[in-house]
Amino acid sequence: MRTVIGAAAALYGLDKLGVIARLKNTEAEDGAESAENKTTPKKARPEFKKERPVSREKEKAIKIAEAVLETYNSKAVQSRFDTKVMSENFFMAQQFQESRYYSNQESSSKARGVFQVKPIAAIDDLRYLAFLNETTRELPIDRRCVYKGPGDMSFGQADEVTKLFLTNDDYGRAFGKLYSLAIHDPEFDYNTKNPDVFRGKPVKEQRDMLWLCYHDGPGVRFHPEKASKEGIDYVKKNNMHMARIEKLRHEFESAGLPRNSNYAIIKIMRELDGVNDDKKDEVAGNWVKRLAAARKAKKSKTGISELGENEIRELFLKA
Repeated sequence: MRTVIGAAAALYGLDKLGVIARLKNTEAEDGAESAENKTTPKKARPEFKKERPVSREKEKAIKIAEAVLETYNSKAVQSRFDTKVMSENFFMAQQFQESRYYSNQESSSKARGVFQVKPIAAIDDLRYLAFLNETTRELPIDRRCVYKGPGDMSFGQADEVTKLFLTNDDYGRAFGKLYSLAIHDPEFDYNTKNPDVFRGKPVKEQRDMLWLCYHDGPGVRFHPEKASKEGIDYVKKNNMHMARIEKLRHEFESAGLPRNSNYAIIKIMRELDGVNDDKKDEVAGNWVKRLAAARKAKKSKTGISELGENEIRELFLKA
């Protein structure tokens, strides 16, 4: 190429060296531009967003919720539950009706979490714990978080506490169950005017009244004839859910599956929610068969006949 250009330069009387020099410069510039285009641009450093510091209000709310959860789990509180009335199935049915077991549910009236607890109910829970603490002196609750009387906890503070239920099932369940326990306790001020509202009544009657009080408010226990239509429907649906849950547990047991698998109950109940009534038994039965088949396969492979909770979860996740 350069020879040809040199010959042309000589033919036309041009400076050979000058032409070739310019050619070299052009080639060098083209090469530099090409190299520049191939160079990978430097990645910008990722910008890390600074986490907002927890406000004092939220910090106190967490402290209260933790204290209530610890107290709820204590023997002093658990021993007060009448498990014939407030059984696991009783509360499972109620949670399904309230939230379909989704903790992120919030109503226009600020009812939140799996039990849809309102701020005013959270205050009543703290009042109840204060009552228990004065009565038993056995509660492990942090004294700084105990309700000390009217004005001790504002609605705004209770609102902050119930907001935590949207992301923490344990908090929501503890407050929801404590509220039912407070309503049912004949010694608490809900029932001091008539301590026999629940005492001595048939189990089903007590359950229905508890659900009605949870929906319409504790005052309805003295005037059940004033129950709202929504409250009556709420009780009816809870009874239907509870019957379904009890049937599922029985079918689990008959198939050699763990009766206490609440995860399986939750997943099946959610699926049945969108199924016609005449198909519910079939859909539920199919799930029991699938779980039983997985149990049988595990037994033939490992000799272990019981499905673990993680294996049950995996089966539902693959579905």
